[in-house]
Amino acid sequence: MAWFDLLSPERDEPIAQQTVRAGLELVGTPYVAGTLDGPGPERLICDVEGLDCMTFVESALAIARTRRGLLASDTQRTAQSLFESELAALRYREYPPSSYASRLHYFSDWIDHNERRGVVHEITETLGAEADSRPVDFMTTHLDRYPPLADHEILRAVGRVEEQLTRSLRWVVPVADVARAEPGIQEGDILALVPGTPGLDVSHLGLAHRTPDGVLHLLHASLTGGKVEISAGSLTDYLKDHPKITGIRVIRPH
Repeated sequence: MAWFDLLSPERDEPIAQQTVRAGLELVGTPYVAGTLDGPGPERLICDVEGLDCMTFVESALAIARTRRGLLASDTQRTAQSLFESELAALRYREYPPSSYASRLHYFSDWIDHNERRGVVHEITETLGAEADSRPVDFMTTHLDRYPPLADHEILRAVGRVEEQLTRSLRWVVPVADVARAEPGIQEGDILALVPGTPGLDVSHLGLAHRTPDGVLHLLHASLTGGKVEISAGSLTDYLKDHPKITGIRVIRPH
């Protein structure tokens, strides 16, 4: 956990700034998919040696929140314990998790949970967004991709979450309007990319990062790049290169 020492200990620095600092320290970390879906009962996994887009964002935010809470006298063991606690609180609706259904699989569910905790605030609606009322049911309509849903109790629990998310109003900034919305996006905001895929609310995540020239980029764990990286082009360039993305959501850590 040596990278905690590289983050600013200043208590008045916005947590979003701390989050992007942590994300930048993770640049180069290999992309590894499915790290949370190992065999056996659901358990907290804190592996920052291999990250996908979701675990990257969670890890960066958990690192930032841990660093802000550390004292100069705290040991590495204390830092690790605090990091695990922060990560668990971000990732699970209850901890220790009672089952696979305890995890916040849909990012819309993750947002709702962490807004209630006061950890993040979604600002998408303020950026010229449009309502997204499409059903959310990707997991229960693709059972072959989620083996734990063979358990009928878990399947019912995930189905209840999907029903709740479908009833909830979600906001999305269409790709065509992202350039106009960019001035309202700050360093360290979480960017959730919304696909046209039926039943799926969010397909990719990253952090907003402005390079010294003022251009907004996506800092993310990239499947195609095979690692955590800063997008080569601007955010709008990235979206143009990924036509399956229909819009974005913007969530601010605080």
